[in-house]
Amino acid sequence: MRPLACLASIVLGSIFCLTVSAAEVPSGPASQPATTKRVTSKARLELAGQVVDADTDQPLPGIRLQMNSYPRQGTTSAVAQAFSLIGGGVPNNATATTDAAGRFTFAVKPNCQVQMRVDQSGGDYLIDQNYQRPGYDGMFAFHSQDFSESKTDVKVKLKLRKLAPLSGKVVDSSGKPVATARVTIQGISPVTTDAEGNFSFKAAPTDRAGELTVLSADLGVIAPFAAGQKQISITAVPLVARELLFTTPEGTPADKLSFTMTLQSGPGAFRGQADNQKETDAEGKCHLDKLIVGGKYSAS
Repeated sequence: MRPLACLASIVLGSIFCLTVSAAEVPSGPASQPATTKRVTSKARLELAGQVVDADTDQPLPGIRLQMNSYPRQGTTSAVAQAFSLIGGGVPNNATATTDAAGRFTFAVKPNCQVQMRVDQSGGDYLIDQNYQRPGYDGMFAFHSQDFSESKTDVKVKLKLRKLAPLSGKVVDSSGKPVATARVTIQGISPVTTDAEGNFSFKAAPTDRAGELTVLSADLGVIAPFAAGQKQISITAVPLVARELLFTTPEGTPADKLSFTMTLQSGPGAFRGQADNQKETDAEGKCHLDKLIVGGKYSAS
């Protein structure tokens, strides 16, 4: 096969990572006989407890929790009928915010699978994903395969990163402000630059160094910031295009292969870039455009 002028040749079945360089509902209960008694449900159960700091055991107020419950797999038909009588059979989703004492309460249907997790999408706190201790689950705060009785003493331990405001300005190589660019920090809700290229995060991680991803229609950059940094100036550069060749383990072109390109910010971390669904042509080639110089991409 004649070599292609491309950045990489991809063999199916292998893990691929590309670094861009500057050079290159159950139905209602069935009909029952007249002599059959109607099934009634138990009263709602309670899932309650407290969210505390993993190190100090001090309460953490203002933590948003999401609770999802589902009818337990393998429930009897009688239990399934009870669910239909109280609106069961579909996921029950609820949210709660811890009070000043770190307390929370959910009402849960009986005989459920229940999962509770921490919602950090608001950007005012961030869970430390690098914190590791025995019994520490991070975002997944509680899980039960069979929630059949109330639990009011659940203790959720979290380790939050230290946050502080971070602001900056994005310009192009000529110094012109870049408006409407999307600026992202992993784990924090993204912000958009204004007409003057300015942006601001009300809370950004300050305990260790990190990266900002800036992406506009035709410009982008990955800009590092130092621990504790409060101001940053960023110069965005033009996005680039690359051509790849995908082959099978036998070395033949992988034609009509659909895959997703994902911009990474660490192992398995989605940084987010739109229009990333791709497909190879009859020769196994695929043209990729709007790539950030220095960005690391994976194909799956």
